[in-house]
Amino acid sequence: MKPQYRILWITVTAMALLLGVSGCKEKGGKAEVKPDAAATAKLEAITQAGQPVTLAELNASYPEPPTGENAAPLYAEAFRALAVEDAKSRSFLPKNQRALSLLHTAAAKSQCRYPVDLNQGPAAELPHLAKIKACAQLLGQEAAAQAGKGRADLAAQSVMDGLRLSRSLEQEPVLISQLVRIASEAIALSSLEGALSLRPLTEQQLGQLQTALREEERTLETLLPRVFAAQRCDAIHFFQMSPQDYAKLSAEMGTNCPLGGSVEFERYRRGAAFNADFNLCLDYYSNWLAVASAPFPACLDAAGQWAPEAAAHISEAKDLGYRISAMMLPELNKTMERTADCLALQRAAQAALAVERYRVGGKSSLPDSLVQLVPKYLPAVPADPYDGKPLRYKKLSPKGYVVYSLGRNRQDDGGTPRPAGGQADGPYDVTFAVRR
Repeated sequence: MKPQYRILWITVTAMALLLGVSGCKEKGGKAEVKPDAAATAKLEAITQAGQPVTLAELNASYPEPPTGENAAPLYAEAFRALAVEDAKSRSFLPKNQRALSLLHTAAAKSQCRYPVDLNQGPAAELPHLAKIKACAQLLGQEAAAQAGKGRADLAAQSVMDGLRLSRSLEQEPVLISQLVRIASEAIALSSLEGALSLRPLTEQQLGQLQTALREEERTLETLLPRVFAAQRCDAIHFFQMSPQDYAKLSAEMGTNCPLGGSVEFERYRRGAAFNADFNLCLDYYSNWLAVASAPFPACLDAAGQWAPEAAAHISEAKDLGYRISAMMLPELNKTMERTADCLALQRAAQAALAVERYRVGGKSSLPDSLVQLVPKYLPAVPADPYDGKPLRYKKLSPKGYVVYSLGRNRQDDGGTPRPAGGQADGPYDVTFAVRR
């Protein structure tokens, strides 16, 4: 049996625990344990800011598209139609033509909400996530195959629909969902990189891809605050859940649970440390949200300054016996870096598409700099999310070039791409290269 994604589990740099518990008040004969005045004030401020406090509110923030506009049922058909899921298999592309047809049909829909009930807490499964990456790889292989056959139009459509597949997760307020979205988009952009290296696209195709990436960029720039607020919502209910719900959670998590069974949980939440624990958790997320609300690269600078203090908060929680915060507070700076990587790649791809439009527009050679593309092909040279300066550009040959960001080490490594298995913060750049 293949493992199912659940809200309980997330991947940040490796698989880490996500607090995914349902938002409901205690039921049964026991009196409700209310947060202290400080925590209550913080919860009210969160509500006033329009951010979710309960998972009912979180679930409501994942909107249901109008009838007939939801792409999710079509994507579900495509996922079921996958005959081979190993992208390295020779039969992966030829045996998945029906799945491809359904993916292209689904991509024509402008909105998507997968059938996820966030009220279910740890019982809410996300089976679509395991399929999305395989489908992104399938569309990427199709783009390469079509470009190799000289079918630039079909290659461009496969890339476009790969971008739309990744964007199908746009509204899903779960961290692992957004990490899958980022990974899927990287696959689509890699296929675009390969397609451009094989075949030139038309002005219309290049313009459509540029527009799609600009729209994707706008949604990515607002991703972090929304996802961190959802993370906090999960954490809030962990403190407010009933003993009965905790007993179910404990059975699900086993030794990963910060407290034993429902009896120990009930004892802890009526003890002196509980409210201090709750307040520390709320403060921790408030600080991360403040960091994430700044634009790039300011948010990365703030994260670098806040990360040591965040680690100190976790250490303090352990020292003071704050059982929930000590085990459950996640490190979120790596999530910010992954988002910056994706944003850098998006912007580099947009600039590369502008270079291609420059060439298609009748120029016999590559531009000497990206500035030559403004304002006809770019409103401005895209900024590097890692230092705020214009993205770098370098010719590789008379027809080949690379557009790149400094990447996590914030050093100019000459457009050196990160090899498979290379450290993300090593001497590499985030690159989009067209090699001819």
